[in-house]
Amino acid sequence: MSPKLCVFLPSVAALAVLTGCQSAAIKSNDSESLLIEHLNLSHLSAAARVEITISQGSSVLYKETVQGLADLPYPFPLKALDALDNSQAEVTVMLGAETVLQGQTTLRSGQPNRLLLRDASSAQLSRSYWRGVDMAGRGVPPGVETTLAFDDAGQLTGYAGCNYYSSAYESSARFIEVKPARLTRQICSPPVMYHENRYLQLLTGADYYQIDGEGRLRLYVDGRDKPLLFAPSTAENLKISLNAGQ
Repeated sequence: MSPKLCVFLPSVAALAVLTGCQSAAIKSNDSESLLIEHLNLSHLSAAARVEITISQGSSVLYKETVQGLADLPYPFPLKALDALDNSQAEVTVMLGAETVLQGQTTLRSGQPNRLLLRDASSAQLSRSYWRGVDMAGRGVPPGVETTLAFDDAGQLTGYAGCNYYSSAYESSARFIEVKPARLTRQICSPPVMYHENRYLQLLTGADYYQIDGEGRLRLYVDGRDKPLLFAPSTAENLKISLNAGQ
């Protein structure tokens, strides 16, 4: 995770009540921390901008911006919580210029404080079907199908080039987490097997996505400049494609 940038406003200097620049772990039930959580996600991509604001009425007491959160729930440390009793905590998560997650809560002294992030984007992957076009800058080998289908029960399936695969996934707003895939056990030529192994490794590293202006799916992988790129397809076309590969 990138180093945190702390912005201390004038009113905060007088209060000296907060610091979000501590590296020490804080217990999730600590009454001097704000536990930021989401029902489905285990982390937020480093590409996400997370803005944490503490205010009382129209006065902003403290504001901090960080890039991503390595773990959720995330215990954000508070100091001298008595001075913040009944103040409002708000967290906004953005990808580029788009707000994708939001949450707010009223802080209370002497008790655990929790903030649940909720989806602010209507983006969904369920019941969508895709055919691979480019795998993070290396294309797709000629004559090799790479497909991806998301159902509405947290499962994805497809053809990786040599084998059929399936996996569990979680998706909220524009974030995605893909579990390691289960595969059939076919053996193909070395170039095809290399493509398949690389694709599945990248797929499990995807952490957010975008539907571009051409309707294509871009799955962004942490540490990669170029995404996995898919063209839209249909359930019937994928079925025909997958059957042809048997």
